[in-house]
Amino acid sequence: MQHDQFYSFFEAEKLVSDFEYVLNYHGIEICKNTELERLCLNIINILELHIKPNLRNPKADIRIPLREYAGMVELMKKIVKAKDHPQFQQIIPHLKKLNNSYPLQNTGTSVREQENDKIFELFIATLCLGMNIGKISIDDPNISKFF
Repeated sequence: MQHDQFYSFFEAEKLVSDFEYVLNYHGIEICKNTELERLCLNIINILELHIKPNLRNPKADIRIPLREYAGMVELMKKIVKAKDHPQFQQIIPHLKKLNNSYPLQNTGTSVREQENDKIFELFIATLCLGMNIGKISIDDPNISKFF
């Protein structure tokens, strides 16, 4: 397994900082009381529970927080990795949707949640940027064109 396919709890905490830096660099702030903020704080909380086992609730179901951890790390990893790509500017309007959506791609959402569709487009675009595919074309998330 390649190292870039997994993250330790410590690396994931740094990834949250790197992700926040990339967003801030492009004028995007992680807003208070959003799913995005909650998911980022979940990563930090999991690290704290790892460091301080006495804080863990032995009866707590850890599957949901760990699933959210994995989904958020995967999205952040792709965004941070793509930050220096010449085509990165194309995804900035999609990044602005992160505060108004449920950013995870490893859980289902309602088909009525159009903002979540835009995050899926962001996820695929960052995947393509990370694979160094030449030029990408992505619709404006606010004014989509259907082909």
